[in-house]
Amino acid sequence: MKEKKIWGWISMGALCLLLLIGLLIVGIQDRESKQHRALVLHQAEPLERQRDELIARRDRLEREYYDQNLGQATEQLLFLELDPLLMEEVFPKLQERQITGVLGLYADNFPGDEGKLSPEELQNLLDAGWEICLVYQEGESFSAWDKAMTERLRREGLSKPDTLYFPENSYDPTLEAQILSCGYRTVVQFGKNRMKTQDGNAVDGLWFIGADPWNYAGVKDSLTDLVRTGGEHCYTVRFSAGREEYETIPFVNMLDFVETFRKNESLVITGFARAWELHDSNQNRQKAAEEAWRQEDRELQQQIMELNQQLHEIYGQWKGGNDD
Repeated sequence: MKEKKIWGWISMGALCLLLLIGLLIVGIQDRESKQHRALVLHQAEPLERQRDELIARRDRLEREYYDQNLGQATEQLLFLELDPLLMEEVFPKLQERQITGVLGLYADNFPGDEGKLSPEELQNLLDAGWEICLVYQEGESFSAWDKAMTERLRREGLSKPDTLYFPENSYDPTLEAQILSCGYRTVVQFGKNRMKTQDGNAVDGLWFIGADPWNYAGVKDSLTDLVRTGGEHCYTVRFSAGREEYETIPFVNMLDFVETFRKNESLVITGFARAWELHDSNQNRQKAAEEAWRQEDRELQQQIMELNQQLHEIYGQWKGGNDD
């Protein structure tokens, strides 16, 4: 009986010893696992930090590219009547702000006509940097109209412009081949029914620009959006009664409104020729900037992929260690 009791105690002691050894082994393995995990995290941490910095840099470069490469917005003030008030009041107000305008010429709106600017006054405006464009009038074939206007310009001693203005609902897309063949490269379309293209967008060799009245209800929002997107737009002015009618105080208020944009060089009020130059310059600059940005973006993307591969291998070691 006593011998059995002794063997019982021995068995119990052996069992406790085995349990203790098991606990020690588990503790050692757990400690080694934690140490291994800490080592893995220690190896991975700087790589993760470097990868996150590269991702943030890539996002920042993309934002900077789009923020900085919209280009300057351009605006034209197109005067559709050669009223004497142009020289008496409008020209001095624009000249003091170093702004030039555009004069729209058509059959009944040439210098020297009754109630219009004199040829000498028109020349003074041209000498100050103003431009002219032709205003299309329906009623005869485009080729006949263009021929008559070209002859009229020749008689007046004026060079033929390459900008053509279409009043509301008068633009016909089937005329594009003739427009190009007659030497025009810029088409200005008035109103909501103008061609559905982005302002300043070149299509099939023609540059299309939208136009609206200078004083319509949403003009300030339009100008703000124009600057925000680096766009191109034309605003029309008349001296006869109607929605485009010139009024001194509102017109000056509009000039004051855009002055902040002009001072920070986000908006240029100029003629179509200068706008075309800026358009080409912006496109060339944007193309070069885009190539540089995309090259750097590819390099950053490659570095991020390489870091992800290194992290995958490191965490694979941890998983393998745990499996052991």
